[in-house]
Amino acid sequence: KMASMLLSRQLTCCLQQNSRLLVFGHRHISQAAAKIDVDFDYDGPLMKTEVPGPRSRELMKQLNGIQNAEAVHFFCNYEESRGNYLVDVDGNRMLDLYSQISSIPIGYSHPSLIKLLQQ
Repeated sequence: KMASMLLSRQLTCCLQQNSRLLVFGHRHISQAAAKIDVDFDYDGPLMKTEVPGPRSRELMKQLNGIQNAEAVHFFCNYEESRGNYLVDVDGNRMLDLYSQISSIPIGYSHPSLIKLLQQ
């Protein structure tokens, strides 16, 4: 919880320092803020297998060997997940409407967050 709060504060400071958002009685959105990073966003969902797929089912068997895995529906591949799209270990790309219950409201693998973590 504390690490999450500190990361949130650091990200806020970083974004504030780099933003060109001007406020004079009403909001002006800079061109930088309005620009969509095409390399970052997926163009939509892509289903390659049923869910859970074969790789997720295999991982569930392994997990069931050490704990009850009934609550697991699939395994996430966070390196491939971007923006609002969650990718599972079988390559299925799904629109994550709930952002895993708002754990990361800026989406998966956001370039600003990745840059901050690399510093």
